[in-house]
Amino acid sequence: TFSTRGEAAKALERITDATINDRYNWTFTQVYEAWKPGHDLTVGDDGKKSTVTAYNACAELHDLKFRSLRKSDFQTVLDRLTVEGKSKSTCEKMLQLFGAMSEWAIQEDIMRTNYARYCKISAKQHEEGKVIPWEYILKIRSAKARASKIAMIIIASGCRPSDLFRAKTEDCEENYFVSGSKTKAGKNRTIVIEPIGLDAYHSILSAAREKGAEKLLGGYSGNK
Repeated sequence: TFSTRGEAAKALERITDATINDRYNWTFTQVYEAWKPGHDLTVGDDGKKSTVTAYNACAELHDLKFRSLRKSDFQTVLDRLTVEGKSKSTCEKMLQLFGAMSEWAIQEDIMRTNYARYCKISAKQHEEGKVIPWEYILKIRSAKARASKIAMIIIASGCRPSDLFRAKTEDCEENYFVSGSKTKAGKNRTIVIEPIGLDAYHSILSAAREKGAEKLLGGYSGNK
């Protein structure tokens, strides 16, 4: 009810101006399935996998109407992940999913507010891995195992193994190569090889060029 006729009239105007479409009562899953194809065009394979992982980890929301979700619903999922011991980065990916889907839903007149932006992440980032002692690095460099060269390139460049697998010989120079696909900013970045790993890098690169391989590891007789 309303105190005055004027207030009631304004309320009626708001109702008649609102756009009600067949998506209005869509569930979380339906919104996800409609939103995901467009999102996938903007990310790489790792990004797509992260999205699916985040979706699978919030099953309690899947059958709920998306327009009914509020900050508390999203926050409950984030808090559960924290209690389960998930890392801060895992919770961040979940919150990114909620935020992106909410923005899409607003544009489609399914909801009016991105409640995910009010959520907080309390999970702590897991400790980084231990640093490899220098004497161990020297042992890896002098090892006869073929894989030691791969390990030395990764140690000397800090690159992800996936970036090394994707590197093309045409993008390889004397002391660096161009690769990367984890994020938009990480694509086609210059990955410098520190001196301690140059011998291994040159050996792998020479083998690839001798075989006319398309990729840096194309001359390596092994697999991931």
